[in-house]
Amino acid sequence: MSGSQVLRFTLLYTGLVALFNSTLLLLGERRVDAYVAVNVLSFYVSYSLARPPTRPGVATVVLHVLLLTVFAVVVTLRVYEVLVG
Repeated sequence: MSGSQVLRFTLLYTGLVALFNSTLLLLGERRVDAYVAVNVLSFYVSYSLARPPTRPGVATVVLHVLLLTVFAVVVTLRVYEVLVG
């Protein structure tokens, strides 16, 4: 990413995380998985708006795989908890 893309991504991500996490905190959310899911979503919104390069490196691909896996596990556990209990 160029310098302006990195700055745009950083500002967007920081702003979204601050907004969403403080909103969850004010609503009294205590589950860590909610914060993790919101942070992953904030990352992807920021990443898509910052217009990343078309050919990401290996580290970027690994990061995406890990984040999507964490998000999928969090959502799966939450859905399972709602259905079972």
